[in-house]
Amino acid sequence: MSENEVIVDRKLEAKAKKLAKKYAKQRKVNEKLLRPKKWWQSLLTWTSSILMLFVIFIATTFSVSVVVSKINKTAPIYLGTSCMKIASGSMKASGFEIGDVIVTHSVKPETLSVGDNIAFYVSYNDMRRFNSQTAKLIETNQKIKFTTPISTLLGIHSKKISTAAKTGCKIVFHQIVAVYEDENGERWFKTKGTSNSSSDTWTISESMVIGAHATNGFSKMVAAILNAITNDPRLLVCCTLLPFILVVILVAGNLIKDIALIMIELDIVEEKRKLTDDICVRNKIGYQMGTKVKYKVLAQAKPEEFSLYMSLLWENGSTPANVKKYYKRKALLLRKNQELLELNRECQEMFKNNETPTKIAKHYNDKRSEIEKRHKERVKKLNAIKKKYKNKKPQADAPAQ
Repeated sequence: MSENEVIVDRKLEAKAKKLAKKYAKQRKVNEKLLRPKKWWQSLLTWTSSILMLFVIFIATTFSVSVVVSKINKTAPIYLGTSCMKIASGSMKASGFEIGDVIVTHSVKPETLSVGDNIAFYVSYNDMRRFNSQTAKLIETNQKIKFTTPISTLLGIHSKKISTAAKTGCKIVFHQIVAVYEDENGERWFKTKGTSNSSSDTWTISESMVIGAHATNGFSKMVAAILNAITNDPRLLVCCTLLPFILVVILVAGNLIKDIALIMIELDIVEEKRKLTDDICVRNKIGYQMGTKVKYKVLAQAKPEEFSLYMSLLWENGSTPANVKKYYKRKALLLRKNQELLELNRECQEMFKNNETPTKIAKHYNDKRSEIEKRHKERVKKLNAIKKKYKNKKPQADAPAQ
């Protein structure tokens, strides 16, 4: 046996194995995933998806806020809520012991009054701007109003606070004992530790205030989570990974259904299912197919089924013109597909009749070569006709001089 014959035999054997596997393969599709859902199932799916997206959003922004706070060396803040530990006994008289975790929330500076407990950065560069001679002492009795700046959703403090944190300024938690307002309308606060005998030596501008002491349940909950994460790097890693895990779960659920739809599509192309089956029509399998695959499936249709197949493959108004005129002039692609499908049916019958895989493969290769040859000849003739028609097309008269 010559070397060329050996190569041909090897190729034939490989083709035989491939065809045998193709005709013997039975795909199992979990049709329960593709059944029409009842109203409560649809509602549950929508609700779970919305909740999942909400959790992903919260987990992502929460993780980003903690990471940004670490990078900027600022107090961790989320939705305006921040937490920090008491490091001295200056506020013991107000019930704050050393080591206690306090909760603060962003506040409107104009609502701060004497007696409010605030957390702030002590920035000596900022304090130099305070002019005690022009500033006037004011009395405020407003009810404190908390605010939630959008920037705190990602852990971003104001530019002045970020600068103070990066330069190593310390955070202090004291009580306001006097409120001043300068000629520019900016407020300044004189503070004091309630256990100290005298007021602080500094006067703090409103731009250095992190927040006021908050006692509501939401602030305490956020602060407890922030405190736990900042003290345990493992929790920070878990919170950072959580959004990605939730996204994977969300995508995996949809991917399983998509795989089932792809398997059904393959069954239709290989004529193991019909496009008109209830499960195919219900899930609009035809609309999701690629253009070439649609032509292959359309070629399977019997003459009386042709209009039905077209409506299942193309939505209203999107059917290509050459398919609409199928009966008037056979499309080359459809004719080739029809011949290939007939060849496929012949090989399937041979497989069912227990013909040897090698014989099936030889028959397949020979017939396919003939089909390809005929297709090329038809294309060549069509191009020749087009060229001839183009040359005979009358030229427009030259414009008069």
